[in-house]
Parts: sequence; C-alpha cells; structure tokens
Amino acid sequence: MPDIESRIVTEAALTPQDIHDRYRVLNGAIYGLASHGKWLGAFKPGNRSPDVKGLYLAGGAAHPGPGMPMVLMSGWIAADSLDQDRAAPRAQPPLNQYTAAPSPAAVV
Repeated sequence: MPDIESRIVTEAALTPQDIHDRYRVLNGAIYGLASHGKWLGAFKPGNRSPDVKGLYLAGGAAHPGPGMPMVLMSGWIAADSLDQDRAAPRAQPPLNQYTAAPSPAAVV
C-alpha cells in the first residue's frame, strides 16, 4: 500500500515516561523487574514477603515472572501460600479411618 501514510488519520506513541505516568510502573517498565542479572528466573522476589507477615506478592515482578500466564500463576502461588499459612495452626492429627480417633502414630 504505497499511500498508507496519507491514509493515517491519527497516530500516537507511548513512551516509557508515558507508561510510568499513566500506570505508575517503575520507569515505564511494562514487565516489572529486569529479567536478567540479579532478577533472573528463580531469583525474582518470592510470593511471601520475608519482611511483613501476612503479605503475599503476585504479579509480573514476583515469582515466576512477567507475562499474562506467569502473572496468573503468581496469583495462584500467592493464594496457595496464604491457604497453607492459614491452615498450618489448625492442623489436626490424622484420623483413623475406621474409628474416627487419632491414629496411633499421631498419639504421643
């Protein structure tokens, strides 16, 4: 289409500064933390905050990383972590399936 430029009615560009201003992401980085060096793969922040009890992290900047499938996985991991942490204090000894009493191995 040799005359494509004459057919353009509106043209817009989105710079990293525009992304930063509009979405409040660090320096306009649409994928969060850098995916190299210190933040490569498994070295992204975990889904449990090591500093704040009860704070769970999810998103492209948390484990496992950027991209829609990974962000969804991050949410699932954070939710599973919350479930595990909430269930831990209430853990009951396993019941004997025949008598509904604690299994002998659970009785000390």
